[in-house]
Amino acid sequence: MNLSPGVYVHIDEKPTGAMPIEAIGTSTVAFLGSTAQGTPSKIVRVTSFGEYEKEFGVVKSFNEIDVDYTGHSVKAFFQNGGSEAYVVRLGGDEGSANQEEGESGTDPDPDPNPDPDPNPDPDPNPDPDPNPDPDPNPDPDPDPDPDPDPDPDPSPDDAAGDGTLKEYAEVLNMLEKYDDIDIICLPTQHFSISDGNQNAIIGAAVAHVEKMQNRMLILDPPPETDLADNLTKTTGLPTSPHCVMYYPWVETPNPNYNPDHEDSGPAGVLVPPSGFAAGVWARTDARRGVWKAPAGIQADIYGISRLERMIVDVDQGVLNDIGINCIRNKPGYGTVLWGARTLAVKKAPQWRYVPVRRTAIMLKESIRRGIQWAVFEPNDESLWAALRLNISAFMNGLFSAGAFQGKRASEAYFVRCGLGDTMKQEDIDKGYVIVMVGFAPVKPAEFVLVTIQQLAGQNGGV
Repeated sequence: MNLSPGVYVHIDEKPTGAMPIEAIGTSTVAFLGSTAQGTPSKIVRVTSFGEYEKEFGVVKSFNEIDVDYTGHSVKAFFQNGGSEAYVVRLGGDEGSANQEEGESGTDPDPDPNPDPDPNPDPDPNPDPDPNPDPDPNPDPDPDPDPDPDPDPDPSPDDAAGDGTLKEYAEVLNMLEKYDDIDIICLPTQHFSISDGNQNAIIGAAVAHVEKMQNRMLILDPPPETDLADNLTKTTGLPTSPHCVMYYPWVETPNPNYNPDHEDSGPAGVLVPPSGFAAGVWARTDARRGVWKAPAGIQADIYGISRLERMIVDVDQGVLNDIGINCIRNKPGYGTVLWGARTLAVKKAPQWRYVPVRRTAIMLKESIRRGIQWAVFEPNDESLWAALRLNISAFMNGLFSAGAFQGKRASEAYFVRCGLGDTMKQEDIDKGYVIVMVGFAPVKPAEFVLVTIQQLAGQNGGV
């Protein structure tokens, strides 16, 4: 009660429950593959390459065959603009690298008297629970000493103990619970023209992103293969709009190289390009937005000394037609991503461009998470109006940032929700609220055509 003469205004605030919608992150990567050390099948979040090395070991590449592809890929991701990643070690025994390096934290024989075999109660498993999800098969180490000489040049996967199809499938199932993963990379699983098992692992990853519908898979091409001259070798490629491939492999400096030591390995090693591409995606998202194609002269790549093979316009024309993006050297600009297509270029042409597919994912996930407040609200006109207002405000903010085509908002997007428009009475009776959102995507200008006309019969004077 106010006793003093004057004008008083009382505002009765009634919360509607609606909250502003925020755009989700779009560049968190999950790397799956062999690593130098760490707990197999454990999902670890890292926000820097230093955190990666602390958890999974220092990146080491002793020769052209024994290359730490996962380590190099994670390093490339952070070096090129990435800020957050999940890493999962596939295959290998926990702590094996630690034991080899003599690092603390892993003692394979905690008993102070390790020599006597007839221990009255020996622990048959000195690491009783190194894995959160160990294979219950009582044969985790079927061959504890498979080779008396472990040093001969093994293949990269054998050297690091890359995982099986079953292990990859189990980890992919675990990743379904992580809503913040936007990109999947498999650095140790390049597309193969001969290894059916390797393509089976890739197939499991493709099935994962198709099921989730909220993340992309960046695939790696086969090394030492001229795809432009061997298109028949690409017939088994996935055609999913959630899949992208970059070509060719790239050479990066070997951190172990020491010219004074012959056993330090080569000066540079060839590695798959997916980690570099994922980093450029993250940098482009941060600077320009997910709707900007991660390609062009601004999509320069850091940490590359050379390409495995040079790409010319004729090569790119052939590969571009099937959705394989090229990495090229552009004079004056360096090494850049020079393509932004998905592998669905022919199967689903509406999703042929990476930024269009990723923008749609961002919109769907942002709106889904941003309107959780509507659940259990009365399903009537007041709710529908609030949803239209809430989502339109979000879309208008993106339109102002340049995410959509059109001179006016009405040309760039629409938001519809209401009885007789997006819903029937039977939908309402079943508890459904149906909102329709459409947008005009910004598509990259792949082909810039310049027409030059010479005017005949003109005097040369000004």
